[in-house]
Amino acid sequence: MTQIKTVGLMSEIPLTPMHLKNIPPPAETFDHIGLIKWLSQWIKPTHYLELGVRKGVCFHQIVPFSEHSTGVDIVHSEELKQVIAAQRWDSKVDLFTGTTDDYFNSLKKDTVFDLVFIDADHSYEQCLKDFLNVKDRVVKNGFVIFHDTYPYSKEFMETAVRGECYKVPMYIKENLHPEWELVTLPFNPGLTIAKKSPGSDIWNY
Repeated sequence: MTQIKTVGLMSEIPLTPMHLKNIPPPAETFDHIGLIKWLSQWIKPTHYLELGVRKGVCFHQIVPFSEHSTGVDIVHSEELKQVIAAQRWDSKVDLFTGTTDDYFNSLKKDTVFDLVFIDADHSYEQCLKDFLNVKDRVVKNGFVIFHDTYPYSKEFMETAVRGECYKVPMYIKENLHPEWELVTLPFNPGLTIAKKSPGSDIWNY
């Protein structure tokens, strides 16, 4: 048990890293989908892209706030398809079945996005490739979000658990700043928000 030394009315409490507070491994301690939903409500994307849709738990919550949404995965669940049909979203949703590489190879030159969530292959190589493939298609002041970027322990860095996508924000910071602004939220397992800078003049919108 951590000892707290009391001095008068003041307590000297040892600092605990934020990511270690209230952690019940291996559970997530942060509602990243709620944050992405809030962000989409704020920016109201013209085109939202999600790489790694799975059952659509995040995807279907963003669709109502986006003019058009594209979900990419090697398999799309029947549950997601049923939600899209029930909500009559067919005209504003595209589901691409295949790898993320296949998807980017299929895009027209003028396809752009203002909100992107990368949560597909969690290897460093593929996660970085997904970002490099999409970065020039993100509009000025647009956002790219990465999941699993602040691993709680070495266990969370293993490919079978969370992978090595946490290295991608490091790459961006070292190689693409100031073109991209970054903030990583240190809550297990981490979420990084990358914003495409409008340029050296912050008011150059």
